[in-house]
Formats: sequence, structure tokens, C-alpha cells
Amino acid sequence: MALSEKLQLLERLDALINQKSTGAPKELARRLGISAPSLFRYLNHLRNLGADITFFKERMSYGYENDFHLRL
Repeated sequence: MALSEKLQLLERLDALINQKSTGAPKELARRLGISAPSLFRYLNHLRNLGADITFFKERMSYGYENDFHLRL
């Protein structure tokens, strides 16, 4: 996957997290067209950039605990 594609995927992931509409991890990975292990790597990339990401079981969605917005 090219760098531009990875950056687009991070932007898409960030938007879904901000909207709190990710779904469960397997569903999110499927929506993004990546494997579950790849999804967790992308989530860790966002965490390394300062995102405090939590999975909310009641909503079945990831969300930010802090005011994080990806800036590329």
C-alpha cells in the first residue's frame, strides 16, 4: 500500500472515530478493507499521534476521549 493510501485510510478512520460510527473491530476492518491486525496497527498510529481512543461497548464504536483531530 502506497503512503498516500495509508494516509487516506488514517483520515477515513479518524473521521469514523469522530463520528462514533465505527462499529465493532471486525466490522470496521472490513469497512476499511484491511485485516483486524492492520486495524489495530492504525489505531496505534493514531494513539502515537496523541489520540486517546476507547471502544465504547454500549455504542459498539470507537471514540476519542480527548479532543483529537488528525492533521496531515
